Amino acid sequence: MASKIRFSKSDALILILCVVLIANLLVMYLPHIREYARRATCSSRMSDLARGLSGFHEANSRFPSAARWQLDGVPELDYYNPEAPWPGAWPNITAIHPGRDYDTSYENWAAEVLPYVVDGDGFETGDFDKLVSDEANVQFRLQRVEVMVCPTDDFNNPQNHFIRSLTKGGTTEHSRGNFAINGGTQRDCQIPGQPADPCPNGFFFEYDPHTGDFAWWGNGVAGINKSFACDQIARGLSKTVLLEEVRAGIDPIDPRGVWSLGQIGASITWGHGINGDAGAPNCQHDRSDDVAGCGKLTDKIGRQRLHDERMGCCWYCQGNVQATARSMHPGGVQIAMVDGAVRFITNNVSADLWHIMHSREASSTRKD
Repeated sequence: MASKIRFSKSDALILILCVVLIANLLVMYLPHIREYARRATCSSRMSDLARGLSGFHEANSRFPSAARWQLDGVPELDYYNPEAPWPGAWPNITAIHPGRDYDTSYENWAAEVLPYVVDGDGFETGDFDKLVSDEANVQFRLQRVEVMVCPTDDFNNPQNHFIRSLTKGGTTEHSRGNFAINGGTQRDCQIPGQPADPCPNGFFFEYDPHTGDFAWWGNGVAGINKSFACDQIARGLSKTVLLEEVRAGIDPIDPRGVWSLGQIGASITWGHGINGDAGAPNCQHDRSDDVAGCGKLTDKIGRQRLHDERMGCCWYCQGNVQATARSMHPGGVQIAMVDGAVRFITNNVSADLWHIMHSREASSTRKD
């Protein structure tokens, strides 16, 4: 005869306490479990993009440029005036100031690489005989491309598209993105500078007044109208950053984190090294990102909100000249090296290490 299982009141109380304890543990650790899953998704998508860049390199013997900018009839001195009165700093490169003067943005690195990553039937390619702002590219810039999204970033959502104002009038709307190509940690001045104010480790700018062709680049793996191959990355493929996370802007007029727009802060990191005030991942300096439109953004939502959201930007700066890597992961950002390895870098990484890991150069000597 089978014995009866006795279940006393004390047994019931212990069971209830165990259930309550497990429930409390789930409540405590569920956000961590959710973030672990989201971060794993970000890592996987960044790895896919790195493989896409590798595929592009295999097909073209180079990586794509960070973006293509084109003059399209812009008067020479309106575009580039080497005599602009700012010794040691950049000359009057109009295209650095999108929205203030002329629209010069065509395709960026993402537009060139995504066909190597996503199913062709699910991706709307753009018409890059035309500006990205052209009506022909509406569907291209509005599409939400999942491989460009990190689910940790709550601001990357269809209700927070970037609304870009154009000087010719009107606006364009762009879906958000969370990955940027490494434009470098160079100083915000043009090599070699001036005798009274030399500029080592700055950026390069080349301009041909006869053809209107130009290129602007620093020490990263891609520049404006400038591309590099693996054999030009002297520091080593496993030691040099290829891609890194950026956050979607926290307001529709915040230009940061826009996958289809080839501008600094949108899909390019730039100038975020030891010589500026954005020299760390998730840099908390209140003026860290120098992006066009920050003044209007600050007027709209206030400096305190930008500080609280850890998205500081220079409210008196007029152009896109500096932007660092950012994420909403606790404690740091994810990066992909040129060899495809994805790593997590903490916010307290050495400033020197952060600077040099973004440089393709084996030393401070420039040999471009």
